[in-house]
This record gives sequence, C-alpha cells and structure tokens, in this order.
Amino acid sequence: PLIVPRRRSSAVPFTLPSGTLNPLTVTAFNAVYYHAHRTRRSLLPCERYFYPLDWVRHWNRCYGRRGVLQYQFLLPPERARQGLIEVLEALSSSRRASFLAVLKSMGPASGGLLSFPRPGYTLALDLPNTGPELHEALAGLDRIVLRHGGSVYLAKDALLGPGAFQEMYPALDRFRVIKAQVDPEQRFSSSLARRVGLLEDG
Repeated sequence: PLIVPRRRSSAVPFTLPSGTLNPLTVTAFNAVYYHAHRTRRSLLPCERYFYPLDWVRHWNRCYGRRGVLQYQFLLPPERARQGLIEVLEALSSSRRASFLAVLKSMGPASGGLLSFPRPGYTLALDLPNTGPELHEALAGLDRIVLRHGGSVYLAKDALLGPGAFQEMYPALDRFRVIKAQVDPEQRFSSSLARRVGLLEDG
C-alpha cells in the first residue's frame, strides 16, 4: 500500500497560442470537468487526489509564451467570505479567467516573522500573463486583500510592492532588526527582498 505506482501521463505537445485560455474556453472546460466529477463517494490513490497536474506534463504550455502568474492570498476567518467574494467579482468584471483555483483553510501560525500561514482561508489562482494590464489588475486585488486584513504569499509573488508588503507583514521591522544584527553588511539578499523593501535601504 505504500508503493506509488508508475503512472501514464499525457503531455501538452507544444506551446499554445497566447489567449487560448480565456473566459470562454475556461468556462467550457469547467463545465466538462464538473459533469465528469459529479458528487459521489469513492476511494482514490493519494497521488491522484493531491497532485492532479502531475498527470499532464508540460501543462504550463497551455498559457502561451508569456506564461502564467499565480496569485495566492490569505484572509482571516472573520473577513474571508466577503473578501473572497470581492476578489472573485473583481476578476469576473475584468473578464479574467483562472484555469486552476485552489481554496484551502489554514491552521495556527508558526511564529515566523514573515511566515505566510495563519488562521484563515487561502486562495491560489493561475492567471495567463497578459502583461501590464494583468499587473494592474493584481495591484487592485492587493488593495482588496489589504482592506480585509489579508496577505499575499511571497513564495509565489512576482509583483507586490514595498508599501503593500509592509502592511501585510507587520513584523517586518522586527525582522529587519534581526537581519541587521546577523548580516550587518547585507550580504544576503535577493531580487524579491529588494523589490518589496525587505532590506533597510530597499
């Protein structure tokens, strides 16, 4: 029972034209997927349940040459419902479609100063990268997340600015104090750290 069987997987053979994933095609896919997975009780191998994308190799080719941006955020329990509704309505009104969406509930925080998990609900959305217009739309989602006391997942972030980062991670100043003590010459850095202003000098 602990042996993971070798699986047969299909593959996306080439990079699809940009725009292939759009509200129309995603709606059609969701309708087919829904009817193929009606509510029922059944047993599935854990690898099929937890890792559905592993069954399709090179799935990222579906998003075209510009690729995909994943936007993942977390909202506290008392504000999660309204915040999720506002995010989804904003996406819908902008005619954007997420081919994949994953909603999870989160448990207690770990105590890490810049740790993302804490009690609440997190939603991850895969959005075709359409360039500056998508970047502007995601900045709008940042404002919704902030208004409801939420935060964006840094490990998957590509666009968050220093102002929003400071508000989403209030323990930043404490982190900077420790960072300055153990790394006074700021030898440890990254593109993300510089973009979000993680270092004192930005």
